[in-house]
Amino acid sequence: MRILVVEDEQDLNRILAKTLTAEGYSVDACFDGVEALDYLEGAEYDAVVLDVMMPRMDGFSLLAQMRESGSETPVIFLTAKDSVPDRVRGLDAGADDYLVKPFSFDELLARLRVITRKHGGSATNVFTVADLTVDTASHHVTRGGRTISLSAKEFALLEYMIRNRGVVLSRLERRGRVRELSAPEDRRGLSHQAHPYRLGRRLGAAGGSMKRPSLKLRITAWFALMMFVIEALVLAFLLAVNGTVATNDPEARLVRMVEHNADRVKYNHRQFRYGRIHYNRSGVYTVLYDADGNVLQGTFPAEFTPSEPLPLGGETVRLVDCGANEYYVYDVHVDMMVGSVWLRGVIDADANGGVMRVILPLAWSLLPVLLVLSVIGGYFIASRALRPVRQLTAAANAISDGQDLKARIGLPHTSGSDEIYQLSASFDNMFDRLERSFEAEQRFTSDASHELRTPTTVILAACEDARKNAQTPADYQAALDVIDRQAHKMSALIRSMLEITRLDQGTQKVNWEYADLSDLVTVICDEQAMVARRGIRISCAAEPGIFIDMDVFLISRVVQNLLDNAFKFGVDGGWIHVTLRRAAAGAELTVQDNGIGISQENLDKIWQRFYQADPSRQENAGLGLGLSMVQQIVTLHGGTVAVVSTPGRGTTFTVTLPEHHGKEEN
Repeated sequence: MRILVVEDEQDLNRILAKTLTAEGYSVDACFDGVEALDYLEGAEYDAVVLDVMMPRMDGFSLLAQMRESGSETPVIFLTAKDSVPDRVRGLDAGADDYLVKPFSFDELLARLRVITRKHGGSATNVFTVADLTVDTASHHVTRGGRTISLSAKEFALLEYMIRNRGVVLSRLERRGRVRELSAPEDRRGLSHQAHPYRLGRRLGAAGGSMKRPSLKLRITAWFALMMFVIEALVLAFLLAVNGTVATNDPEARLVRMVEHNADRVKYNHRQFRYGRIHYNRSGVYTVLYDADGNVLQGTFPAEFTPSEPLPLGGETVRLVDCGANEYYVYDVHVDMMVGSVWLRGVIDADANGGVMRVILPLAWSLLPVLLVLSVIGGYFIASRALRPVRQLTAAANAISDGQDLKARIGLPHTSGSDEIYQLSASFDNMFDRLERSFEAEQRFTSDASHELRTPTTVILAACEDARKNAQTPADYQAALDVIDRQAHKMSALIRSMLEITRLDQGTQKVNWEYADLSDLVTVICDEQAMVARRGIRISCAAEPGIFIDMDVFLISRVVQNLLDNAFKFGVDGGWIHVTLRRAAAGAELTVQDNGIGISQENLDKIWQRFYQADPSRQENAGLGLGLSMVQQIVTLHGGTVAVVSTPGRGTTFTVTLPEHHGKEEN
């Protein structure tokens, strides 16, 4: 949507253009009525924000020429001319609305939405075409539930087209509007980002794009992929081991067992002794032969029936095919010098195949089950691990949206002290501070608004009364006295509020110096004694030579505010006693009076901003900021402030300041 701002005050012109642009409008700006006519002749606008008092041509004249030329562009006057006749004149001249300065930008934006909505012939700010939704109030565009980010010019072009859907526009009209919204950057602030082709491509891409998987699903997918890779490697390892074991392990066992039996053959008492031979062990069958090849002892597997007789010898492992099975055969000759024998070992070539035939099918069946279980387990673990993150996100969104400032993550202590729990606890602490800060800001804003509104109302009332009822110079003087008094009060309030704000934000520049606090307190007391109010006497007992690190101006405010408070709530003819002495913690300043005192229930409240312990004392009451400022300044200096009071007997404030604040020495 395209807006023309016509305002001769340059700073306000820039602020209006900046604010409207930030809200998604396409904005042109000019500074008088004559220049505005040039803009209106060269482009089409959805609304005009128009000032009245301008050089060369005022707003009333400009609007008159617009309506005479047949322009129906909505116009809203934004002017300081707030009289009823001026408003009537502007509306009668053809303005759609009239807003008086000072104004709220939210109200201006709302009024713009109203007049453009009426002009566009629609009673709603939300337009829907298929799965495309456009909210012209919030400048929010979604397609298929997915948010699309558009520039101001792109949004203006989209809004123009969607408001004119179903309307047949001439090619000239279309080209003219597109050219206005997609022209290169010039003095009118247009850009070339809103070409309809690019706009359509972005909308189409948004409609066809898929939502990115959640972190939980991505973690689960990665976990499943890693488990799949691991299980594939395990299966490949089993297959490789199957081949190796099936080949090498039977041969090794055969050789090892036959040679072991050969070592057990003995010759004594003129004959061979072979009773200790293992003839069937570890799957190895052993047969003992004499030197002529006759079987002495042992047995073969039942299936070991070679097609041809196997000659003894070779002392190498041989593979023998026996039809259905294959066997490894190994012969060893044992020579005892007085004779010899042969040992033949036989083992099934597939001796380990039975085990692997069990292991491999089991692996093929178990590994997919393990993969499924790992996916389920990974999803569960990811869900448990990310649950605090979801809670954190929900709490943060609730707070950021202003829905619930009390929202917390609130993980139970049973969650342990892992990183997620520590993160959630840190965020909860941050949320606590944010809530307190926001509440304090709200209270301060509300109190400040109230305190400023009161003197403003009094000043306006005094002016109105003097204008209507004053007849003599004395009447006018009385009104001036009221205005002067309230203006000074407002000035003091604003000054104090600015100082407190700087202290809150940490922007108050502190000019540290090692200065004489004794001399400072003495000088302030002497000055106040010269202008003593209501007969109240001031006495000062300051121990000499007390030096501390301090900002002289800020500490002066502390002493001055404490004395002002003692004067305001002292009794006529009373006294104020100020003492300064060295203490273990540094310097100790006390301000004591015999005034009306403070009740026990109000002692904790006196540090609150705008709080007044005795609101009934309107003439003597201050702004309610002095003691709050005292506390902030003392805290800034690393000190403490305390108060003791007895109603009807007086109050004593005690300020303790360290000798050194810990600043870096130059």
